[in-house]
Amino acid sequence: MSIQPMKVDMMEPITVIMSHKYSHIRAAEEEVAAICPLNCVYCYIPKHPYMKKLHKALIESIRSGKHLDTLKRHFGKELESLGLWGTEPTIILDVIQEELPRYLETFPNLKEISFSTSLLTDISYLERFARFLTTLDRKMELSVQVSVDGPSFTTDVNRFQGAAEKIPKNFRTLVRTFNNWEKNGGLTVEFRWKATISIDNMKTFLTDDYLVDAYFGYFKRLNNTFNEMNGAAWVKLKGGTYAPTLVVPGKYTQRDGLIFTQFLEKLHELDYDTTYTYRMKKLYDWSHETYKKFMFTCSGGDSNFGIGDKIHLCHRTFFIEDEGYINAILETDIDNWDVSHFERGMLKHIREKFIVDPEDEAARLRLLYVMRGYHDFWKFEMQSIMATMKELAIAGQVRKEYLEDDWLCERFSMFIVSAMGCPMENLLNTGSVHVVPLSILRLWGNGAFQELLRRFRVYIKKKTTYY
Repeated sequence: MSIQPMKVDMMEPITVIMSHKYSHIRAAEEEVAAICPLNCVYCYIPKHPYMKKLHKALIESIRSGKHLDTLKRHFGKELESLGLWGTEPTIILDVIQEELPRYLETFPNLKEISFSTSLLTDISYLERFARFLTTLDRKMELSVQVSVDGPSFTTDVNRFQGAAEKIPKNFRTLVRTFNNWEKNGGLTVEFRWKATISIDNMKTFLTDDYLVDAYFGYFKRLNNTFNEMNGAAWVKLKGGTYAPTLVVPGKYTQRDGLIFTQFLEKLHELDYDTTYTYRMKKLYDWSHETYKKFMFTCSGGDSNFGIGDKIHLCHRTFFIEDEGYINAILETDIDNWDVSHFERGMLKHIREKFIVDPEDEAARLRLLYVMRGYHDFWKFEMQSIMATMKELAIAGQVRKEYLEDDWLCERFSMFIVSAMGCPMENLLNTGSVHVVPLSILRLWGNGAFQELLRRFRVYIKKKTTYY
């Protein structure tokens, strides 16, 4: 029996045609907040008073249904997961609660709402929102990522004095509150930790082995406290989520790469891991599936898109959309590394090609087409990294092994593409979703990747299971 090509009526709406090809697009990051009471040292969003105007406009767009219309245009009825993004999402949960019935009616398959929070704002917003979700006549998961960087010598340095104590206190209050509810409807709440470690934090860790133990002990005590307090089957804490991650975006030098290598050596010596051990494990466990590159890339521009008044690859470009905000940042002396990316030529390129008007169907299809090139093919990105690493080795910016050892260079390239793959990070730094920033290559190319390989070989030999 011969296979017949699909017949397409050229007069058929293009959104219907796209539904055949892109039914996997099921997750959205909605821009919901533009103000934050904090100014954490590694935040990628430069703060400015102009953001109050943006926040007011966001509330109007949500309440008027403008965001909902954009979601419908891009996702049809297929939306399953809605992430709340921008600055601190908990401050806007009351507004989301007001509008949520319309979202649930529009998207019958919507089953997850998620956001990341510092838990340093008024947690009553979160309590009320969760309580509202228990009244719904449907199953719903609320996924809450808690951004906390460990004890006071990391969290307080990155945020403010006392933050390392306040976050666990608020967390315990939430768990206690949820456990006191007699009925929860069809709601499941899952917490997870997100720990971010800067180069300055790493320098602190290197001064004393005790600090490494103290860091992991902080989270183990939090987990133990949760297990002791929680008797509700519908409230969960995902295990193993406190392995430290790098500050990304970040400007990393060769010196930073050497410090990062020492940091990894110290952790591994004491039998601890970063999240990158697990990302290496994924490459190893699923090596038979590497022809499906999208399994190893971030979901931005693949199954997940950022949604504000326009369509974005992810939440990283929400604020770039507003010309007034850009002008305000450029005219102000703000101590934030990301301001260096506010170059008008680069921003013009991103706004014209990667931030799409939902009513411009041709531009939307072009964006989908371009991103398939990123998510489906390894070759250009890997060969670009390999060539760049050899140039950096000649210049003395990374180890000489990358000039001499093609096997190492190839494995390094695959790891960077998968474990550190971020099309938006690439775009903001290089102007292309396919070209990885030199900063990332310097960070990993000065011994860190070799140390990660050494640690992972121990894992293979022992055949242990990571927590």
